[in-house]
Amino acid sequence: FASILLLSAVVAAVTIFLLNKTRVQERAIADDALPGVIAGGHLKANAIEGELAVIRHVTANKAEEKKEFRQAMIVAQERNEKVLDDYGKTIVRENDRALYGKLRDAREQCLREREKVLASSDAGKTDDAWQEIRDTLRPAYVAYLKDCDALFTGNEEYANRCGAAIRKTVSQATLSVAVLSAAAIAIGMVFGTLIVTGLSRVLSRVATTLNEGSEQVASASSQVSAASQTLAEGASEQAASLEETSSSLEEITSMVKRNSESAVRAKELSAQTRAAEACKHTGPLGRR
Repeated sequence: FASILLLSAVVAAVTIFLLNKTRVQERAIADDALPGVIAGGHLKANAIEGELAVIRHVTANKAEEKKEFRQAMIVAQERNEKVLDDYGKTIVRENDRALYGKLRDAREQCLREREKVLASSDAGKTDDAWQEIRDTLRPAYVAYLKDCDALFTGNEEYANRCGAAIRKTVSQATLSVAVLSAAAIAIGMVFGTLIVTGLSRVLSRVATTLNEGSEQVASASSQVSAASQTLAEGASEQAASLEETSSSLEEITSMVKRNSESAVRAKELSAQTRAAEACKHTGPLGRR
């Protein structure tokens, strides 16, 4: 039983350890990898939207339209800044922090080049603005989008590794629990067999002892029965002897009674005889 309890404790300990390991990997996906994937996707979409807004600004003919497009770019810029700040708070890995720093540098370069283009566009220098887009802004956007993809891909790969680790841990937990449970069952069966065998032997010995005891009791009962029969026969013989003795005593009593009666009659006869003799002797004297 101690072995089964020990195996049960090992199963519980292994399960808790592997579950904690799985929980760590799950938290890594939820708190580290997933925010990076989301941030990379949002930043890339906002960058494409910002590039289109720059082109619309350059192609706009009215100042009000240019102002409207610039305001839209400011809103998108603030939104991107919040995304970057929120993501920066979740970074725990050094390589992820390096990607984050490189992405921020590329974004700042895009913002600087964009301001140059917008300044030329506001001044009505459309050709210069297009030239700056082709020469500086477009390459800066390409580099920025590449860094967004790198951030997205890096966190995606990290999430995949964590997912693979979770699957491996789950497989290890399943195998460990199955093996240890099978071992516990096997040990339980062995102990059960030993216990049943031991009990069978003990019960067999008890049955043998009881059988021998019953035989001894039967033998003793036979002896007691024989002794009782002997005592009964002896009692019968004694009763017969007592009956004979009683008859003898009655005969003796009768004889004693008859002897007593004979003695009384003899005594009376003797008295009569003496009286008769006395009369004889006094007869002649009386006649004198």
